[in-house]
Amino acid sequence: DPTVYHIEVPARNETMMLAPLPYPSESRLAELLSKEHSEISLRDRYDERIRHLFAAMSASFSEKTVNIAMSHIYVAGGSTSDSERPIEVGGAYTVAATSLPKQAQYVALGHLHRPQDVKRAETAARYSGSPLAYSFSEAGYAKSVTIVDVKPGEKAIVSEIPLSSGKPLVRWQATEGIAQVYRWCEEGKDPSAWIDLEIHLSQPLSMEEIYRLRKLHSGFVHIRPVFPEKEEHIENRKQERLSLEEMFRRFYERQTGGGKADDELVRLFLELVAEQEEEGETEE
Repeated sequence: DPTVYHIEVPARNETMMLAPLPYPSESRLAELLSKEHSEISLRDRYDERIRHLFAAMSASFSEKTVNIAMSHIYVAGGSTSDSERPIEVGGAYTVAATSLPKQAQYVALGHLHRPQDVKRAETAARYSGSPLAYSFSEAGYAKSVTIVDVKPGEKAIVSEIPLSSGKPLVRWQATEGIAQVYRWCEEGKDPSAWIDLEIHLSQPLSMEEIYRLRKLHSGFVHIRPVFPEKEEHIENRKQERLSLEEMFRRFYERQTGGGKADDELVRLFLELVAEQEEEGETEE
């Protein structure tokens, strides 16, 4: 059973009741959540189990103490990045925001790297996020520290302090080629950043060009060449190998924003094409 920690804070003459819930995987819960293999059934059962665990711990809270809950879980609706290690299968291991304990004055959450409040929670709840970016999927994230000021019987006051230290992660997309990258370096763009560079080219970079790039800016982590003409050629070759029916189905899907052409429509299209071909042969 989860333990609630009784922490005295002599400097404030206050007591904090801390209800920590480590990441509750099915193996850690030591029980089969659902005999059904349905993702919806598993998610509902998992959410119910987490809600009951929080409710049991919240029984130790009182009006005379500072009541804090914390856990490493994924609350449905949170904004993710590629950096987080998957802790769910599909959407199975997710928890509804309303399942967080409303008896807590603040719920501190971990797992997601982007700082964010939990909407629809019945109390103050927040992912403080990671202090550093862990992959380029976090490029542009504003890193911060969350400060929570809370007193017994009162609502928590939550503030965010932006972090300015550390190297940011940025992405450069040089669609105009290597000359554009040289110009950015000479202009002093993102001087203290780690850079993921995507550069459009017609020919591969030489060793001398790569050396010059790294000498101009020490922050290049990835230098990824993109050959638009080659990619267009490959795509055209792929289309050449497609049947007329498949090309029509893909065309229909693009034009309708994802719609699927039914078999009857495809049959009519192929008949029209066949009629046009027959008429052309007759005229010849």
